[in-house]
Amino acid sequence: MIENGSVCVYGLIMEKNVPSIKLVESLGFKFHRKLVMPSLIVRKEAAINPGVEVRSARPNDFANVAHLLNETWHGHHLYTPLSAEALAEFVDRVPGFSMKNLIVLINGGKILACLGFWDWGQVMKITLKELNLKFKIISRLLYITKIMPRVLKPEEELNQIMLTLIGFKKPADLSILVKYINNYALKNDIEQMFCICERNHPVLNSLTGFIRLSTSIGLYIKPLKEDFTLSKAPVFVDGIDM
Repeated sequence: MIENGSVCVYGLIMEKNVPSIKLVESLGFKFHRKLVMPSLIVRKEAAINPGVEVRSARPNDFANVAHLLNETWHGHHLYTPLSAEALAEFVDRVPGFSMKNLIVLINGGKILACLGFWDWGQVMKITLKELNLKFKIISRLLYITKIMPRVLKPEEELNQIMLTLIGFKKPADLSILVKYINNYALKNDIEQMFCICERNHPVLNSLTGFIRLSTSIGLYIKPLKEDFTLSKAPVFVDGIDM
């Protein structure tokens, strides 16, 4: 990796996953900061303004989408600026991802927001092993109040969508795309959508109106060069890295 210009390796570990934390620390990783993984419960159709133009991205959109992504994540550690070619390569190489998985919001011929959705069921199966006490209580309450359609039990599969390629001018623009993906998930028996970001990032402002369960995620860093350090500047983490 050093030969390819990499300066560090990082890992993402859910809060209180002590065995994994001990393992990465034994390999030279050090805790850097806490991030948040908001999970949105897919439970009902979201209302969308019929006058809004939303469609799948096209190859001739890639330059503008890459520019929007670069604007959104400028100044974030661990973010590598994208070109149209790099974005096309990303779409092509990610298993279970295609042009249909990247949608854009357009107004006046300009792209105001973009959002990708990666259906984990296309590449892996997530089986619930155990819920901690906090989530047991929350899940039961949401089920009793008919907010959540069922309470997950051990050995059951959980269908999820991971949100990626998140770019926007304003959180309200991104919120429209989140609603579109919610409605897609509802039709395809997908129960949750999630992403990973800083605990105070504007992305979170686009998730209003949803029932949200948040999990703390630890970011662990292992430098590959002696002089490498991360400042207190915000970081960018793509959930695909999980």
